[in-house]
Amino acid sequence: MLSYIKKYPISLFIILTVIYLSFFKPPKTDLDEIPNLLQEYCTTYRGGDWLDFAANTTGAILASLIAYYVVRPRMMNKQ
Repeated sequence: MLSYIKKYPISLFIILTVIYLSFFKPPKTDLDEIPNLLQEYCTTYRGGDWLDFAANTTGAILASLIAYYVVRPRMMNKQ
């Protein structure tokens, strides 16, 4: 486990930040009427929406494809 922390510190930091922000209770604003997603069932102060889920899934898939087909080949060429 310690080897993963040493090898991937930035990735682990980003993962922990995303998890924290997923359950972070933001201050009250005028945007409180906008519904959200899985947070509806995991928290008592956030709602859920299927379009939010679809947007998150689409973003994750696109980021994975870009990383695999664009970033990975460039990293392989540098080695």
